[in-house]
Amino acid sequence: MDIKLTKTGDDAYTLKNAVYTIYDDADCKNKINTMTTDINGKASINNLPLNKYWIKETSASKGYKLDER
Repeated sequence: MDIKLTKTGDDAYTLKNAVYTIYDDADCKNKINTMTTDINGKASINNLPLNKYWIKETSASKGYKLDER
């Protein structure tokens, strides 16, 4: 299974280096892996086992504040 995401935001700040953590439980306690965005806000991960996953931003790009919800 492959996962791809694109972070969007204000053109005044970079979208690079936002970190997204992938979990296999709805409570986001069991970490499977992470993805980090590139300069265009894109991140991906390949070859995960077929499953249901939850993705949460765990570190915001410079200029952005992490949403703790």
